[in-house]
Amino acid sequence: MKAAILVIGDEIISGHTLDTNSNYLANALNELGISVVEIVSVGDRVEEIASELKALLGKADIILTSGGLGSTHDDVTKRAIAEALSRKLVLEESVIESITKRADPNRMPKRWMLESIATLPEGSILFENPLGLAPGVGVIDGDKIIYLLPGVPCELKAIFESSVLDHIARRASGKMLRRRVLRTAGLAESEVSEALKDWLESTTIRVGMLPEISGVTLRLTAIDDDPARAEHLLDEETQKILGLLGDAVYSTEGKSIEQVVGEILIQRNLRVAVAESCTGGLIGHLLTEIPGISACLDRVLVTYSNSAKVELLGVPEEVIAAYGAVSAEVARAMALGVRERSGVDIGLSTTGIAGPSGGSESKPVGLVYMAVTNGERVIVKKRIFRGMRSAVKMRAAYHTLNMLRLFLLRG
Repeated sequence: MKAAILVIGDEIISGHTLDTNSNYLANALNELGISVVEIVSVGDRVEEIASELKALLGKADIILTSGGLGSTHDDVTKRAIAEALSRKLVLEESVIESITKRADPNRMPKRWMLESIATLPEGSILFENPLGLAPGVGVIDGDKIIYLLPGVPCELKAIFESSVLDHIARRASGKMLRRRVLRTAGLAESEVSEALKDWLESTTIRVGMLPEISGVTLRLTAIDDDPARAEHLLDEETQKILGLLGDAVYSTEGKSIEQVVGEILIQRNLRVAVAESCTGGLIGHLLTEIPGISACLDRVLVTYSNSAKVELLGVPEEVIAAYGAVSAEVARAMALGVRERSGVDIGLSTTGIAGPSGGSESKPVGLVYMAVTNGERVIVKKRIFRGMRSAVKMRAAYHTLNMLRLFLLRG
């Protein structure tokens, strides 16, 4: 079975918006064993979209579109589908009823907007949008199908993963699909690949490997007539991966590193305080995304200057003078200081050179020291992160959270 992806939007072809949707969809389809034969971008013009759709229908069994859905002037995809397939556009009152039930009464769209969203090609299949108003749409044309998805990445992913993915799997093989997302930290993609080399050659499930700024994500897909059997296979293969990667795997449920760390802190009723320099409050931001973390997160201090490190954390001036603000000794003193002055269980700290300037031969750009302590034990790590300033900061924040996770797991 072959697929094609059509990305729609003037903002895409003008270069003002980066297209990440086609990359996401292509990876997901490849994990199912469905080859993507073409990816095309086109502007918000009905005639051009209809022309591309007709051309792609001659090349692929499945077409996924991204963008051009909504309640505004650029709601062009449905009109283009109707033109390409010679279908009528019909008003589906059930869509309006669904939106009315889910939408905030104080921000209810106007009737003409609702009608625009609910006007669909005749014979459409609907896929609920968990994060927005406009549903995903499927239109069958003989033995082929076109899936219409919104351009907003989070909405596209939510619709695709909650319903479209299963629909494609059933059409492709007549079987049920089950997926699992494993997340790792502390290992490069090459290290994960090397550790899993023999397993990857022998496993019967489909595996997608995605390097991200927080680590490497593994997407496992099992397809079977029996969903319970598919789940059992995923259980077995997950255990094999855990045996090979150990505690580098921080979640087998697709959770973020901050979510995992937050849950450990909450479950153990541990309080933490953070002193950040080069990460500028990113660790605090990530932790405060977790519901219930207020019971555990006492404070986050951005002690960027040397004087702030001395005044707020009690870092000795002579330590900074002797070793420099970016050093293992200062990271250690920061973690101990923020813990002692907050009266919490755990202190966490970062200090480094995010760049692009400020580095030297002995202390290059990207150098970061991270420390964690419970008062009795102090662990300090040194890393050199590559990338632009924002990437260095994010990598340092994620690595520090993983350092805290391992500290908590290993006692």
